[in-house]
Parts: sequence; structure tokens; C-alpha cells
Amino acid sequence: MSLTDPDRHWWRTNATRRAVAHVCVALGVIAGFIGPYGIFSTMDGDTGGVSQPVALVCTIAAIPLLVGGSLLRAFGVDGGASASRITTWSIPLYFTATGLGAVFGVRSTGAPMNAHHAVFVVFAIGGVIAIIVMEVLRLRSRSAAAMRDRIERHGVTARGIVTRSTSYSRNHRGRPRWTRATIPGSHANGAAVTVRYSPTDRGNAAAVIVTG
Repeated sequence: MSLTDPDRHWWRTNATRRAVAHVCVALGVIAGFIGPYGIFSTMDGDTGGVSQPVALVCTIAAIPLLVGGSLLRAFGVDGGASASRITTWSIPLYFTATGLGAVFGVRSTGAPMNAHHAVFVVFAIGGVIAIIVMEVLRLRSRSAAAMRDRIERHGVTARGIVTRSTSYSRNHRGRPRWTRATIPGSHANGAAVTVRYSPTDRGNAAAVIVTG
């Protein structure tokens, strides 16, 4: 019988699993570049520095590495549900790497780019745009969460009325304030609810929260 806590083994620690997850994602992105690069750089018979078997293996292995690393980070690491950027970006990075790999592979042969190669340019640019959009949404979510936390601690308590409106709007004279929230129970239109809001953040739906 072993008296050693299995969770103390180095290969079962969060740090090790996190590192393995990130390495898998990084290798998946690298493989996503090498695969298309090798395929397109050898289409004219030149080895291009990457053999066809290596390119084929990289092409096949890229997605399993990305998915495996992302799943390990999400479910094998404590707190992994809020995945790190490298796992959140894994698919956009894959598309960018695949697009760049194909473009550089074609260019390495000296052949001109044509309309058939445009899809790979779209892959590369689309991946970058996706990352930018994800980061904008992440920052907006964090900002809204920080505002809700601030209002819960320092906001003004008032009585609100349930209406049929499902979108945010604001009277420009500053009287009504609207918010959108999912609350438990059955609430008829016109029912009163308790809300907290920030007087200094007019016009922001996140500045009004339902507390009861």
C-alpha cells in the first residue's frame, strides 16, 4: 500500500497539466503551419525543406493536438473553465497558421499567388480578426463584471418596474433607466423589483442590476 498522495506526483499537478496543455496547443499551431507549408512547397517536386510525409503527419496531428490541449486545460486543471488565452485563441491561431503556411509554401516555390490561393489569405486574416474580436468581447465582459461588482457594493437601491421591453434604452432626459436580466420566479408586467444602480454611469445597461 502506498502512503503517497497521488495528487502530489509531479505529473498530476495543476502546473504540469497546464504546461502540457499549452505545449499541445503550441505544437498544434506549429503543425498547422508546417503541414500546408510542406504540401504547397513540394507541389513542383522540390522538397522545400519539408517532406511530404512530415507535412501529412503535421496536417493530421494539428487538430487533435489543439483539441486535446484545450480539453486538458479546461477540464484537467483547477479553474480551467476560464481557459487561458492560448487555449481560447487555439482555433483562430490554427486558421492563421494554416493560411500563412500555405501562402509561404506557395511563395517558396517562386510561383505567383492566384485566385485559388486567396482562401488561405482569408484564413490568415480571419484568424487575426477573430482574436481581436474575442479580446474586445473579453474586455467588455470584464468591464461589465467590474461595474456590477462596484454597484453591488456601492450602488443606490431603488424600486424598479418589470416591463415587456427586452432591449436596453434610455430616455434622453435621464428619467427612466432600463436593464435586462433573468430572474427566478414568475413576474407579471408592472411588478415591482428591487434594483441597484450607479448614478454616475448613465446610459449603460450594466449599471442597473436586479437584486430582488
